[in-house]
Amino acid sequence: MTKPRIIFTIVMFLAFACKTYSQGSVSMIEKGFSSGDEYVVGKNMAERVFYVIYPTRKMLPKDGAVKMLGEFFAEKQTRNFSVVHDSRQDNVRYIIGTLTTAKGEYRIHLLLNVSDTKEEITQIRIESL
Repeated sequence: MTKPRIIFTIVMFLAFACKTYSQGSVSMIEKGFSSGDEYVVGKNMAERVFYVIYPTRKMLPKDGAVKMLGEFFAEKQTRNFSVVHDSRQDNVRYIIGTLTTAKGEYRIHLLLNVSDTKEEITQIRIESL
């Protein structure tokens, strides 16, 4: 194999691996919100998360954000979550989704920091529709 072919193969593999990784974290987040499993969502959280659900606006440690999300899930009884917008620019990813619960629909806004190895939720905003 020639040197340019080897380089091309490596570049294509890395591009595919990054794309697959990025889809994996979003699908895990979707799964966590759909099932109402705060621990699955928590696996993708940064160590500190800005959590907004009216009237609460707090910067919380990861475990505090997981706990508050769990309380929300338990109270609302989640049924389904679907991503309606997903964009990425530089090292930031922004996801908007609709969460359907037994007590209504909610718009979920997620802000994630993106690095070469991981995507971490740094902000969760929940709004009633």
